[in-house]
Amino acid sequence: MKSAILDFIEGLKFRGARVSISESMDALTGVSVVGTDDRGAFKAALRATLVKDGRDIPAFEELFEAYFSPMSIIEAARLEMSPVEERLQQLMDELVNGKFTDQFKGMIQGDIASMMEMVLASAEEAGLSDIRYQIQTGYFYSRILTRMGGFGLDRQLDELIDLLAEKGAMGDGIEGDDIRAIFEERMEAMRELIRDLIKREERKHRGEKRETDLPNGLGDRSFSELTEKEIEEMRDSIKEMVKKIKDALSLRDRHRRRGRFDIKKTLRIAQQYGGVPIRVFFKKKKKNKGQIITLCDVSRSVWNASRFMLNLLYSLQDQFDRVRSFVFVSDLGEVTDVFNRYEINEAIGKLVYEAGINFYSYTDYGDVLLRFYNDYLDIVNRRTTVIIIGDARNNYMAHNSWVLDKIKGKARKVYWLNNEPESWWGSGDSDMPEFLPYVSEARECRNLKQLSRFIRDLVE
Repeated sequence: MKSAILDFIEGLKFRGARVSISESMDALTGVSVVGTDDRGAFKAALRATLVKDGRDIPAFEELFEAYFSPMSIIEAARLEMSPVEERLQQLMDELVNGKFTDQFKGMIQGDIASMMEMVLASAEEAGLSDIRYQIQTGYFYSRILTRMGGFGLDRQLDELIDLLAEKGAMGDGIEGDDIRAIFEERMEAMRELIRDLIKREERKHRGEKRETDLPNGLGDRSFSELTEKEIEEMRDSIKEMVKKIKDALSLRDRHRRRGRFDIKKTLRIAQQYGGVPIRVFFKKKKKNKGQIITLCDVSRSVWNASRFMLNLLYSLQDQFDRVRSFVFVSDLGEVTDVFNRYEINEAIGKLVYEAGINFYSYTDYGDVLLRFYNDYLDIVNRRTTVIIIGDARNNYMAHNSWVLDKIKGKARKVYWLNNEPESWWGSGDSDMPEFLPYVSEARECRNLKQLSRFIRDLVE
């Protein structure tokens, strides 16, 4: 429980709450006094010691349910054995013991730990930790159910009914339809577990960080409206933003090193202590940093968006294995080496002179993509995330969108950040509709708030 509380405190800090070490110790002391049997007292002890700012209360309420509900889920989902279920249990022990997987037998027996283990394993395989928005709920629910098909539960159900029929066990207080009804009841319990798990995971990431993460009053201003003086004023704020992102990532890495909650092992070991979970166990997962390739339109209309993107990306480049950057207008130039030789802001200032491209020509996305295809496609692989930032205004020239299809086929993901409102995409000389089918995701990115949100999603 101590580890779970410390994990909860780190989650609170990640959401912006300020919790000191002494306050953390007070929380542990408080819980040791009131215990955890009385959920209300347990929650009150944590709230009294950890929340000193009213703005942190919503985050506390959400995270408390997210972090401390697994046991309540187990209690809620605990299934009582009916006479038919007891008869089925008896038959499985006497006639088919050892012939089915532990997961299937655990499910039929109403073993919540086995059912939860299947749900958690499927959720991890489906990438549930990537959920960020409520609108993704249906998508991840479907993915998790699909992954659960790998346990072969339906197939084993048919085999169990056939086997019991062969052994003449049917008709003695149990029929095939009874077994299918029990199976469907267990499946509905697991579907409920999945829905609850998705809801709790989404809650962990719900809500934006406090506005203090963004430059004062400038986070919502369009890049195109910023003056050079305002851009200079934003530099210190960006440094502070990067620092907070790194702090949050450091916290996330500590969580990752600790691993995901291993409920089956925790409950198994708890049997040695009369069912009390004295020790909590976690499954560890190695982080894959990946590589980043950026293609930045640096024409006048997109320059501000591109420069902020490069600033944030290179400030966080230690979060990736490698970052390679290209800038373009009508031609393409690599500027990775410029960032290797100069401090970030100085490097951005020198891009204009060292990229080796004509900044005063007409933007030509088609030629730029073709150049990348001919000269650099071999640097893209399944560990590469490609980010294109530009307004897609192609001056009515050939768009060569088929190149994006080739890039997407080799890359891990392809993102397009457009500095224009989405309602403008496709208007006039915008070829954005031509590019959309060949990117993993396209986002409107008109201001620093939207850009920082993308960077956070990228590095998390």
